[in-house]
Amino acid sequence: MARRPRTLVILSYGLGWDSTAILVRWLLDPSSRDFDLRDLIVVTAMTGDEFKSMGVLVEKYILPLMRAHGVRFVQVARGGASTRAGVTILDDSRSPTKVYLDGVYKLSDEMLESATVPQFGGARLCSQKQKGVPLDFIIDKLTKGKPFRHVMGFNADELNRVARDASYSTVTRKSEYPLVTWGWGRAKLSEYVRESLGVEWEKSCCTFCPFAGSCKAEKMEALTSRYTAEPEAAVLALTIERRSLAMNVRQPLFAKTSLFDVLAQTDPALVALFEKDWNSAKAWSLYRVRRSFRGVGQAVRSLECIATGPKARMLARQASFGEVEHTAGSPRVFVQRKVEDVFPVNEDMYVVAPAGVAPKTNAMFDAYWVRTGEVEAARATGADEPCPKARAMSFVLRYVVTHAANTFTKGDVQRAAGASGVFTKEAGAAYDELKAEGRFGKVGKRMTLAPAAWGSVEASPA
Repeated sequence: MARRPRTLVILSYGLGWDSTAILVRWLLDPSSRDFDLRDLIVVTAMTGDEFKSMGVLVEKYILPLMRAHGVRFVQVARGGASTRAGVTILDDSRSPTKVYLDGVYKLSDEMLESATVPQFGGARLCSQKQKGVPLDFIIDKLTKGKPFRHVMGFNADELNRVARDASYSTVTRKSEYPLVTWGWGRAKLSEYVRESLGVEWEKSCCTFCPFAGSCKAEKMEALTSRYTAEPEAAVLALTIERRSLAMNVRQPLFAKTSLFDVLAQTDPALVALFEKDWNSAKAWSLYRVRRSFRGVGQAVRSLECIATGPKARMLARQASFGEVEHTAGSPRVFVQRKVEDVFPVNEDMYVVAPAGVAPKTNAMFDAYWVRTGEVEAARATGADEPCPKARAMSFVLRYVVTHAANTFTKGDVQRAAGASGVFTKEAGAAYDELKAEGRFGKVGKRMTLAPAAWGSVEASPA
């Protein structure tokens, strides 16, 4: 293959099947690439929670190839919980001997502290934090603003992902997808890796990834087999799930089932090991967990640590708040139980679990809690409920008139609404309605009043 003018080639190496196939072919078959290996930099962001077997495979089969060809391998990781902690460069070498799989600040650290699990739907924020941010940092540092070729391990069966990633190309970043160019889907690339290295490769994922145990039976079977081989990974995943369920009974690891229920059927010994570890905690805490629900999947949370000490003392204090029930592996008292399919609605409970969950209250929680309480009180007495839509329109009218001398955005209005206890969704809808009526004028990307379209405005009190 003809050589191009020298430009830095960055391979985002995720350790799994796809990017391994690219790297192995480049190293074993020079005709498959159009650049000199001196221009190649392989970068990996460590989440800290890969299965240990993944590190063993890379150290045994990939690092020797990289050393033999003098390929530069840069390993990075998220430096801490806050973005201020930055990114840590774990290793930067043309003779790499170790995969720094543990990283620095692990995704599991964040999950345990926040008592939640990676979200199954929407944007994969966990991947953005653990991989996206560190990779962006090191790529910027390596390329120094100069044009570069960014190679991604999307295969020919993933054209939707390719299209989405290609949309991020810039004047300096030229995205490339060798597997697509070669026409290699998962079956072909897997066969190539198997034949070239003489080993069955593994899926790269965190040990508690909700996507690794999808509804497909073969995926769940593969995951449970890895847990059997690495019991400590199973215990960690079950611990993350149990903490999450303690604070929210609706939040298991998987979308349709819990890891606990799966392993109780397939490997009871792992469940017993986990229960022993869970109950061996020396410090326990009594937590108060409140949620205010605006709609399905729309909630703000307040998590408070009421007390910490021996488990027996925490359980005794919990019982003073009401009748204790055991659900999802944890004792809890519901002071106010969520009414299903009714919104807005509040939920209030006390739960006992091992210490270590960080208290945190959403910035808009207090306003939402009070406002929803008013709606619930009216609902209980049969009085007319405060109309969220009317309140929102009244608030938006007052806000834009008050800020008539300035510019504003929809986000400005919604943030102010949330802080005042007005539901942000309704505030956004009211804003859109006024905008559609031509009530606003545009100033760059921001808005201002269009005086001719208003006349006199009188907004009812909140």
